[in-house]
Amino acid sequence: MGKHLGQRLCLGSIFVLLLGGTSWSAPLDGPTLYEGACESCHGTDGRGSPEGTGLIVPLPDFTDCSFSSSEPTSDWTDVITNGGAFMGLSDQMPAFDEALSPEEIWTVLTYVRNFCQEEGWPSGDLNFHKTLFTSKAFPENEAVLKQEFIKGKKGTKEWTTTLSHEQRLGARGEWELSLPYIVRETREKTTAGPGDLSLEYKHVLSTHTEKRALTAATLEVVFPSGDRDRGLGDGTFKFEPSFLSAIALHQFVFQNQIQAVLPLDEDRADRQMRYRLAGSYMPSLLRRDLVPSLEVEFRHNLQGESNEVLLLTPQLYTSLRFRGHVALRIGAQIPIAGTDPFHYRIGAALVWEYLEGGLWW
Repeated sequence: MGKHLGQRLCLGSIFVLLLGGTSWSAPLDGPTLYEGACESCHGTDGRGSPEGTGLIVPLPDFTDCSFSSSEPTSDWTDVITNGGAFMGLSDQMPAFDEALSPEEIWTVLTYVRNFCQEEGWPSGDLNFHKTLFTSKAFPENEAVLKQEFIKGKKGTKEWTTTLSHEQRLGARGEWELSLPYIVRETREKTTAGPGDLSLEYKHVLSTHTEKRALTAATLEVVFPSGDRDRGLGDGTFKFEPSFLSAIALHQFVFQNQIQAVLPLDEDRADRQMRYRLAGSYMPSLLRRDLVPSLEVEFRHNLQGESNEVLLLTPQLYTSLRFRGHVALRIGAQIPIAGTDPFHYRIGAALVWEYLEGGLWW
């Protein structure tokens, strides 16, 4: 949900006066609905004109494609139908479930979204939930705090805290910067410090809104910033290209990642292929629902001995804020076949869509 979406979609009390208790023999078109209902708050051009309306909240610019395309249609219709308070937003956005039919709500919403005149922006209906290890294809503005614990072999334990910043570039691009901090414990000693910094670029290749599917490609460069001698990094540059895809089938979402790990120095890190598939069950279109997911990952070494491993990660997603812009995902990864790289891994990710609202509101 966009920040103050209920406020941004303020259709105003004039809407109730114009539409309440009135019926038409035929549905109104988008321009007519917008002119009679929305224009007094949002202006003729959709950029907002709150003067004289008594509004005390900021209004959006509907011509800003990054705003109008980032959230799913269900979020918009829920706010218009049930009011801002229904989505944890301002109660200055009234409910219009009695004033407008579902068809009229869809009509005026379609008209509002058409204020965005730039092509190529993926629909927010393709913005599926992030899973723990499979990268998502949709570009985002997010901050992610990820915590992992690995119970390794020979008594080793490793805690990794990774802070990632994701920011959109234009209609289809995104860059992401990630920095891990590692605490590694062996039977002999404990070491701690920053790990290998990574920088990634993502680009959406194709979108199919009606089929609820999209594809993207990424290139991640891992820098040898961690101390290899202390077990905090690989000590070599790595290039990690990926192909990403996602599709929704009824209440299930499937996300896929095919990734190559290509170290510059193959004596310091293994050259690998990784295949990840994540399936999620969506109880409804509300972003605050509990969402169970299952990830399957297959790793295959491309050099030396052919070490292969199959990993399984059951997990659960839950929103921490009513409108879903702050969420938590937690799960456990277990090797189930092949050469075990560790005994188990526990992971948790705190996801914050920072342009949608604060951490605490």
